[in-house]
Amino acid sequence: MTPDLPPVLDLTPTEHAALIRLYMQDGTWTETELTQHLTRPAKFLAAEYVVQVYTMMGTLTLLGGPGRKAVFETTEGAVSLQRQLDRAYLRHCLAEKGYVATTPETTRNLNTYVGQMRLLEVMTERGVALAGGTMSSGGMTPNGLNNIGVHLRSSALAYGFHVHLFTPQPRLAHAKAARFSQFLTLETRVPGCAPAEGSRLLFTQVDAQQDRIGNGPSLSRYHALALYDSPSSIIPKLRPLTCCCWTRPNAVNDFWLT
Repeated sequence: MTPDLPPVLDLTPTEHAALIRLYMQDGTWTETELTQHLTRPAKFLAAEYVVQVYTMMGTLTLLGGPGRKAVFETTEGAVSLQRQLDRAYLRHCLAEKGYVATTPETTRNLNTYVGQMRLLEVMTERGVALAGGTMSSGGMTPNGLNNIGVHLRSSALAYGFHVHLFTPQPRLAHAKAARFSQFLTLETRVPGCAPAEGSRLLFTQVDAQQDRIGNGPSLSRYHALALYDSPSSIIPKLRPLTCCCWTRPNAVNDFWLT
């Protein structure tokens, strides 16, 4: 018994391009952006071409497994949910601050100092700077900030550029940031809204509503389908995976019927 598969949609060229943009550029969409980019968002949600998650920024929409397969003809090698959320978080933080990407005329080629860190060269009130941000797992961690500070300290002080980082809620990282205050700023920012208590990053909209009363499924359909498509042989494929998608009342009822 496999999970019920969602319906298949015929994509228009505009819709195809929008889904590519969502995955490759935007990361996720807010509810406003969803309606801006798709003229039939309800059908895309029903078909799970896009899925929704609750975050500190509110409900965000990202490309689902069926949508990725329709656009890229594969579900393998997908960018992680956390990375997509962080990409969208930084995009909105930069937009609210009015920071824009540098151009060939304004760049200082600061990306040469970035290495593997996910930082962007942008124009700020301090001039050309590097910017980054993390929303997943609650925000910037002390270790993550320390790695950035240690890696960039000598270059930033020698060449006179600033590093601006965003995090959605105050954490111990702010204390760590004081060590690098000569060239680094850590700003608490939640684009578009105040921080939400108990935000869940890995549940779909229906799952999150059910979870508040303790009856939610152990696994969302989004993640169940991702696991089902996984080539790993250690992941249960049939009834156990399907049962994990049931709500608690349905699972209890099935237990007594079997």
